[in-house]
Amino acid sequence: MKRIAIITADTLHSLGLQNILVGYFAPVEVEMMNAFDVEEARLYDYFFISVEEYASNINFFSTHHNFMLLSTHNAEKNVLDVCECQEKMLERINDFFRSHQMLNEKDAVGKTLSDREIQVLTLVATGCINKEIAEKLSISFNTVLTHRKNITAKLGIKTVSGLTFYAMMHGYVSSSDVSSNEV
Repeated sequence: MKRIAIITADTLHSLGLQNILVGYFAPVEVEMMNAFDVEEARLYDYFFISVEEYASNINFFSTHHNFMLLSTHNAEKNVLDVCECQEKMLERINDFFRSHQMLNEKDAVGKTLSDREIQVLTLVATGCINKEIAEKLSISFNTVLTHRKNITAKLGIKTVSGLTFYAMMHGYVSSSDVSSNEV
């Protein structure tokens, strides 16, 4: 049975999401909370969390990848747009659970980034363009393009903002490393 925490101050979003989770993804235990509590976190398998709570607890979530952010606009991977139609939300939640099940079953063989890809991702997230990345890493422009293509293929994320968000979620960069015009 999946143990799920919904952490947001928005009661309507909490109740709606709880209804969807219980109705379509049973058997589940769902707890609604207004604020994140690190001590209670060990009780849950999955988290659906507001952006504000995520930002306040980024240290915890940078090492725990079993969460979806609740947002009200364009959803990237691991972000649930609470304004989408129910069918789209069900699809996204199902993909989220399935991807975590696969990660638990297989240690994500072939999906991990190489050290060099992480370096490229970090520089992309901090606002560097391809030419700057090539210069900083002493590699060719075409090699940068190849790394970016491989990163996109492995992560399934195509936008710079999505890559930046991924880098922040996985602790490669902090919000202070990211220039405000990139996010």
